[in-house]
Amino acid sequence: MAHESTFGDLVTYPTITVVSKTEPRPTSFSARDGFTSAVQLPTGRGSWLPILSKPSGHSGKAVLADFCRRISCGIATGADAIFVHPNEALDPALRVYGKPTLAGREIKPGDAFPDSQSLMLVPYDELGRLIPEERLGALGEYLRRPENKAKLLARTCAERKPWYAFHETPYLLDILRPKILCKDICERPQFVPDYSGEILPRHSVYYIVPHEPTLIPAMLEYLRSDMVRRWLEANSQRAAKGYFRMQSRTLQALPVPEDVLSLPHQVDFSSIRSGMLNRHQLALPL
Repeated sequence: MAHESTFGDLVTYPTITVVSKTEPRPTSFSARDGFTSAVQLPTGRGSWLPILSKPSGHSGKAVLADFCRRISCGIATGADAIFVHPNEALDPALRVYGKPTLAGREIKPGDAFPDSQSLMLVPYDELGRLIPEERLGALGEYLRRPENKAKLLARTCAERKPWYAFHETPYLLDILRPKILCKDICERPQFVPDYSGEILPRHSVYYIVPHEPTLIPAMLEYLRSDMVRRWLEANSQRAAKGYFRMQSRTLQALPVPEDVLSLPHQVDFSSIRSGMLNRHQLALPL
């Protein structure tokens, strides 16, 4: 793996492969950080990353996907400049269509909870069904403004979907639940909870929705552990400057040791949803 600065100012991830016609033998591997090893590459379709990486010292029969309803990338509107607005700047007439949203850059190191400063205008009902245009009210009037409609029609998704639909249909039945969030590209994996279930993650955020919301505190504690960090370092793809790329298939395959999630903490989510508890004041074992 050649260094990403090999071609000057171009950000690339060069790999130099040398193939010799010899008897089968271990492959010599050199990583960008200088780590070297001799490995036996698999012959199937599986990823080479776990074999080419430093040992993580972590294995398990269960994987994170076994405990989750959904692990996925956030919502792609295809036009955030139209659908996403700072809280204080949004027209009061449109606030009824807005839901708190979060981008990856807003998840900062050291944050215990996400802090949404923006609202996403959503032309869908809570089941994820696109609202008919004639029932959009003030939101429809806003989207039909010539400058807005022109930008929405210019998206590739407008060729196959109604002109005001998001680029990707949002799975709101899953997204609007208590969940765990992480940014898609990061120097170090970081996980934060959305106990209220009200935040809509944008396309630069991944969300993890457990089958049982009461699993979140134990799951969060595990995801923040050194064990998970080492496994993700060994199995995640890399972006520029060695940053990690969180991806659904990697998070889904994260091993979970026996009994790690067998004793969920009890959390009163109904109180959180109704606003009786402020998420910044929750006394949870994180």
